[in-house]
Amino acid sequence: MCRARFMMLGLALLQALAAHCQPMPQSTEAATALSNMRLLVGPVATALRYEEDDAAGLITQGPLDSERGTIHGTQVRLRWTRLARKDEAVPSVLFELGLRREKGNSAYQGYLQAGASLQPYRARSSERFAGVDVRLGVPLAADGPVKLVPYARYGSERWERGLAQYSEHFHWRSSAIGALIQAHLTPRLQVEFDLALGRIADAGIEVPSLNFASHLPGRRQRQVGASLLQALGAGILVQCSALRETHAAGQSSADSAGIVEPPSRTRRTRLSIAFGYEY
Repeated sequence: MCRARFMMLGLALLQALAAHCQPMPQSTEAATALSNMRLLVGPVATALRYEEDDAAGLITQGPLDSERGTIHGTQVRLRWTRLARKDEAVPSVLFELGLRREKGNSAYQGYLQAGASLQPYRARSSERFAGVDVRLGVPLAADGPVKLVPYARYGSERWERGLAQYSEHFHWRSSAIGALIQAHLTPRLQVEFDLALGRIADAGIEVPSLNFASHLPGRRQRQVGASLLQALGAGILVQCSALRETHAAGQSSADSAGIVEPPSRTRRTRLSIAFGYEY
């Protein structure tokens, strides 16, 4: 059902963009250019929402604990695109590498164990994220006003969550399939939509002060994004983008002391502006 909704949304975007967008003018230089490189660097702000579920039935309602906050950082994205000529047997290719680092604070709301009971507890926690992802796609319909780029993506992230009592270190890898839908609203202004479905894998948690480490079962990951790219001339670019990513992890196994990491859900809404160069 979810995959069908994503496909319907993608088709609707393609139809709307094809009706309202205009093709790029084909100059002699553009007709002979087969590839370009784009580098974008800029600040990013992410609204973080994290919840741990009460799988053991310890409380009557709501999540076992939650965190909400805004973290800031920097991201770098390098994209190389090669568009094949019509008489070439080699397909068009898009390759993209992304790096991101973020840090900040969030509001923690949960419980502390007091004997056999749980007491409500609120605090501030520190957050540090670092991630890298690689995307490989195949541009289709390269001569039209709207381009569809199916792709496969692989990523790796680390999250250091600092609580008052201890620190938790999460790590995970993810793989996804998705599509970019690109169109030029004007010769210098491009809109791009990004839809992807994937899965978290090789997830784990470490709590050094408690001597606790465990594998976390991976679950589904979803991503929806949109961006506007403005060419300012002489290869200078500015891009504004928004992205929402959600993923989940299952409950860990209990260690010898009975410590368990409960199942969790993470939602991140990221806004960014980047400046760069294309040649």
